[in-house]
Amino acid sequence: MHGRERRLQRLADVYGVVEAARGVEMQRAALQLRETEQSLAVQQTMIDKSNLDGRDALEEGDRIGWVSAETQARRMGWAVERLEVELLKHREAEETAKQSYLASRTESERMRRLLHHAVSERKTLEGRQEQARSDDRYLARRRWLELTAGETSN
Repeated sequence: MHGRERRLQRLADVYGVVEAARGVEMQRAALQLRETEQSLAVQQTMIDKSNLDGRDALEEGDRIGWVSAETQARRMGWAVERLEVELLKHREAEETAKQSYLASRTESERMRRLLHHAVSERKTLEGRQEQARSDDRYLARRRWLELTAGETSN
């Protein structure tokens, strides 16, 4: 591998590592987003259950049970509000990580294409040089044969 190709290969390797790292960041951000969404769903389910428990307590005339269920539903509502804020942050983080990953992937692919082009260009040049050497050998042999054929006929 020639100097330019070696440098391009190193750059392509670095871009590949950056792409992989950003891919991991994107996966981590997506995981955090999913976990927050799941936590939010659990909290919503618990609020619904507390509301049902409160209605049941009212039907039974259990004022303390109703107050307890309402208090628990309010407390979980606050947790939902906090989770919704976190959810927005995680969505933004995931989108940012996704954009970074896509940008690094584009650059990595560009470097791989550049390296492929350089290797292809070198192989084409080497092929042309080999063909030129072959042509030179053929012409030299032909001239030699012509000269030696001319000397033997004289």
